[in-house]
Amino acid sequence: MQANRQKRHRPLHFIEALAALLVLALVALIQPANASPLDAAMDKVFTVRSNDAEDRFLGSAFVWADGAVAVTNAHVVGQAEEVRLIDRHGTDLTALVIARDPIRDVAVISLPTPAQG
Repeated sequence: MQANRQKRHRPLHFIEALAALLVLALVALIQPANASPLDAAMDKVFTVRSNDAEDRFLGSAFVWADGAVAVTNAHVVGQAEEVRLIDRHGTDLTALVIARDPIRDVAVISLPTPAQG
């Protein structure tokens, strides 16, 4: 049974690796000439916090495609309809969770304005 479980998760690891490579490729295309690749990538990452009185750390998310959405894991957002996203500069955004797939453990968060980094 353990072997079947490992095989079932293997495609997810491939998808995660592919997604990371795509993000890095997109960052390389849109980064300013003087920004290091690490700075450009870090500008696309958010800390995800609960949008309630508890202000709990939930996980992380990253900007996807044109900056209109961020992607995270479904277990990070749980059943929340809104979350707070904080970038590395401390900017705090309230954002809507617009889609989630608990089977694939992925969620999409709509950003209030395109995140330019």
